[in-house]
Amino acid sequence: MATCPHCGRVLRITDWKPECPDCGVNLNYYKANDRLLDESEKVEIEHAKFQPKVDRAKAAYAGSWKAILRIVLTLLPVGALIAFLIAVKAPAYMEKYENPSAGIGAYIYILLQAVSFGWNLHVVLSGIPVKYTQCLIGGLPSEEYFGYVEDGWSKEDIRRKMLVALAKLQIEAEAGAETGCEEVRA
Repeated sequence: MATCPHCGRVLRITDWKPECPDCGVNLNYYKANDRLLDESEKVEIEHAKFQPKVDRAKAAYAGSWKAILRIVLTLLPVGALIAFLIAVKAPAYMEKYENPSAGIGAYIYILLQAVSFGWNLHVVLSGIPVKYTQCLIGGLPSEEYFGYVEDGWSKEDIRRKMLVALAKLQIEAEAGAETGCEEVRA
């Protein structure tokens, strides 16, 4: 048998209404706001833990000119190989030795592979700077939130901090919206 989470009354099978017969609390929506806050907090925590991985992947592929040049130098040997095959224009049953450009194309391909390997080695040794995105959990920076959790703060104390941080963010957003409106009017 179920019990009312508010008053503790044991509910019978005949109590089919969503309200408790004694205290009148709606059983479906009892502490729904707390459950919603818990779920949103879990999602924001997962996002805060996953975002650094996304930032590192973005830096590795398009984070700087080094990463972009690495992609170009990696694809350049493949392009040279395709250009070499188009330049040869020999049928498959003929031998690639009748054409003098066959040897030159192979050397160009090997040279470009070496340049690509050298640049990749340089990038690995020097590194690419990563710009990490600031993640908020309930309005608090993720590092601050995780610090509170590690220090053993209660959920209620952390939520109070979240309310203060969210109020501050809302005030800043309203101030930014007001200045934006003034700039448009000017």
